[in-house]
Amino acid sequence: MIIIPYKSVDTIYFDVSTPEDCINEYGTPQYIRQIRYGFTEYHYVNCIFRFDASSTFHDCTLLPRTPACIETILVTWDLAFLRAACNADGFPLHSSGYIILQSLGICVTGIHNGDEAQLAISAYRRSISAQLLRTAQPFDTSTIKS
Repeated sequence: MIIIPYKSVDTIYFDVSTPEDCINEYGTPQYIRQIRYGFTEYHYVNCIFRFDASSTFHDCTLLPRTPACIETILVTWDLAFLRAACNADGFPLHSSGYIILQSLGICVTGIHNGDEAQLAISAYRRSISAQLLRTAQPFDTSTIKS
């Protein structure tokens, strides 16, 4: 998967693409689930696409080990990837177990603390949760060990 920050995940465009576009690109999802605030999730083997109440693409969560590239950064699902992403971002934040990389339009979890059960990367449009940002603190990249 190729993520272009705040623009797209492959050919699915933030604020533009619809569930039908997702199905045309990826086929029938394993299942579809309604969640809070009128959002709908389309679950696939390697990712979850979320659409808002107006049925436009809102965000995508990459599930563990999904091959991906964010801008020019290859997602390797390890500390080397996290270090490269933090360096590219320039001002990583930490909140509620997530590393927020605003310039890359992603949140990362499970890599920085070795929590395999939480391993995921989410790409989002420019409307990241205000609550997540309200509680965010600078992330100390010196804690990323080799």
